Amino acid sequence: MGLIQSFLFRFWQPILAVILAIWLVRRLRRWLRQREQSLPAGRSGSVRRVTHHENGRMKTERHVLDGAMHGSWMVWDEEGNKTSEGEYYKGMMHGQEIHYTADGQKIRETSWVEGRRHGTQTEFDVTGEVVKQLCYVHADEDDPASRGGACSEDDLATPKPD
Repeated sequence: MGLIQSFLFRFWQPILAVILAIWLVRRLRRWLRQREQSLPAGRSGSVRRVTHHENGRMKTERHVLDGAMHGSWMVWDEEGNKTSEGEYYKGMMHGQEIHYTADGQKIRETSWVEGRRHGTQTEFDVTGEVVKQLCYVHADEDDPASRGGACSEDDLATPKPD
């Protein structure tokens, strides 16, 4: 026991310095991975923003134009499975929003127009069968009358954004 104590007493500072250096390098790597990276997106003026989980796998990918989300976005869990995706137009949800289970099964699909639910929202069970379907007509979250039963063809016509 005296040999171990003598070794630790003599080398505790260098050992502690190595442990601290390893910890700092790991923290720096994690910070760099989590920091949003600005990469050209190939869209007119938009910027691709990417964040990562602590394990290094991609967490989110989105496109930003003039400070507002514009274009596609996707979210993945820590195992790399896509959990959701959708589209934005000038900071507002516009298009399809889809959510998935960890094994890739679609569980919900919602239609959006200019930041409001418009069209159908469909929920699926694990086998892919439709279990619930709602119709929205330019839905206002505070107005229950803006959603209802079956959608007509006129309700489902999606206007183009300005």
